[in-house]
Amino acid sequence: MLMSHVILVVITGTLLLGATLSFFSIRNNINGVLTKNFPSIQLANDISEDLEIHRSALIAFSARNFPEAEDQSRVSLVRLESNIRQLLPTLEESDEQAAGQNLVTEFEVYKSRAANLVAASQLSLQPGFTDSVRKDLFPMLDSMKQYTHQIASLNRTAVENENDRARDAASRFSMIGIAATVFALGAAILLALHITRAALTPLAIIAKHASKLGSGDLSAKLELPRRDEIGELADSFNEMATRLASLKGQAARRLERAQRLSDAAINSLYDPVIVVDSKQRIVNLNAAGIQIFGAVPTSPRVSVFDHISDHRIVRAIDDAVDEGRVSASEDDTGFTKLTANGFERTYRIRATPMRSEDNELLGAVAVLEDVTHLREVDAMKTEFIGVAAHELRTPVASLLLATDLLMEGAVGDLNDAQKEMVEVQREDLYRLEKLTRDLLDVTRLEKGTMKMSLEVIPVKKMVEMVQRELAGSAETNGVSLKSSADPDVGNVWVDRLQIERVLLNLASNGIRHTPKGGTVEIWASRDKNQVSFQVSDTGEGIPADYLERIFERFVQVPGATQGGAGLGLSIAQKIVKNHGGDMKVQSELGKGSVFTFTLPAETALEAASSPGLYVDGTSTALG
Repeated sequence: MLMSHVILVVITGTLLLGATLSFFSIRNNINGVLTKNFPSIQLANDISEDLEIHRSALIAFSARNFPEAEDQSRVSLVRLESNIRQLLPTLEESDEQAAGQNLVTEFEVYKSRAANLVAASQLSLQPGFTDSVRKDLFPMLDSMKQYTHQIASLNRTAVENENDRARDAASRFSMIGIAATVFALGAAILLALHITRAALTPLAIIAKHASKLGSGDLSAKLELPRRDEIGELADSFNEMATRLASLKGQAARRLERAQRLSDAAINSLYDPVIVVDSKQRIVNLNAAGIQIFGAVPTSPRVSVFDHISDHRIVRAIDDAVDEGRVSASEDDTGFTKLTANGFERTYRIRATPMRSEDNELLGAVAVLEDVTHLREVDAMKTEFIGVAAHELRTPVASLLLATDLLMEGAVGDLNDAQKEMVEVQREDLYRLEKLTRDLLDVTRLEKGTMKMSLEVIPVKKMVEMVQRELAGSAETNGVSLKSSADPDVGNVWVDRLQIERVLLNLASNGIRHTPKGGTVEIWASRDKNQVSFQVSDTGEGIPADYLERIFERFVQVPGATQGGAGLGLSIAQKIVKNHGGDMKVQSELGKGSVFTFTLPAETALEAASSPGLYVDGTSTALG
């Protein structure tokens, strides 16, 4: 291969050298023409122009324009003499030299006569000046122009002849170059064919062997008894195949062991686990899941929609696969009830997308956490709270009545110290009575036993009512309370007392936790089929650690609570959710909080199909 490349380099170098020499030869010929003939042509043209200029000067004399004609005549004669002197040395051919000599002779005579005639007419035009110019000087000018034209023509002919010779030389060199190129191309093709036969045959064998390796056949051996580079390559392939076979066996054993461990780990989990691929086909269902949903065939894979009937589980898996987000709702939609071993149990649904290292979605895994015991405990706590609150209502009411009687003097007049003590007791009893009401409301909301009296309520009037009711509290705390609503906000289909309780709770919280000079604003707007309520304040704000837990029961922000048991927001959120809405909060420490909740808007269909509704506070009998 090295020798063939050397031969090709030598042939290419020879062609380039010949072409270069040819170009130098043509260039020298062209330079010779330009050096020898072009100055003669240029000077001849200049002499012709000067002759015409002197003719114009003589005509100007005839027109009696003496100063201009004299200058023009003198300058043109000087230039003519200079150009003729420069022309003579450039004439090499005999014809050119003869014409040049005639031109010199004619010019000498012409110069003498013209000078004498012009000198005699400097002051005034001599009689017969015009006839002398036309009959004597103009023919001499024409004769000199003929000589210059002859010289120019002879030089142009020489240039054309030299151009023809250069063209012939170029054609000859081109033919030689073409022939040499064809020869070099033929030699290159022959050498390439030889190289191809010598190199590609073993390479084809190696390529075929590499294809076998790529398909997984690591047992084949490459037999190429050569001692050159190709032979070394074949030995390297054989060694690589041996190492790959060893590594493949080790990887297969590790993978099998990892697969067994993974399957055993999933199957040993107490909670049901569902693993699906990116097309939502079930890849693995552990033993706990099989007890609930039944066995799944391994081939072909079954879609999760066909095998699992619980729509909440299917929706959580669908969200994890299609939207690539974790589905772990803490409200009722995140729980489901399933029958396992003949018993109904409650499960918390957790669906998480699975991704590869390069963030490619592989599928999702859903874990059903058995929270039956926790739900039962939570129900027991709710029941206990409800019973305790219910039992507390009677003694609390009795104590409140007793304090009212004491304050009214039913058992005798009280002194100031006694009245102060009774007043403190009454305030504590009022807080206790409110706490018992809140506990009972929480119990009813969680059990779903709190009845709702739905009405069509104008949103704007409800917002204005909340502002009027809290105006005194806001003024006492030095807080500006504002309310507003979009003109087209319309009505909502709600339990008026419960939603007013939500707004009052949010707004009163804002007033309590906003320093003097701050602002609390209630805003309502409509977006398609829902109404959005927003209560914002410029108060203390809520720490980020508590934003996720602020709606839980008995949760209070340390250092920011002024009374209460931490049930208000929990009750408000449950009321909103019972109405088909949702509540969110945004807050930043030192900048205030924004509570937002949505409710379904009243529609014409609901208004027309529900008798005895209240619109603008007036009962309407639509039945």
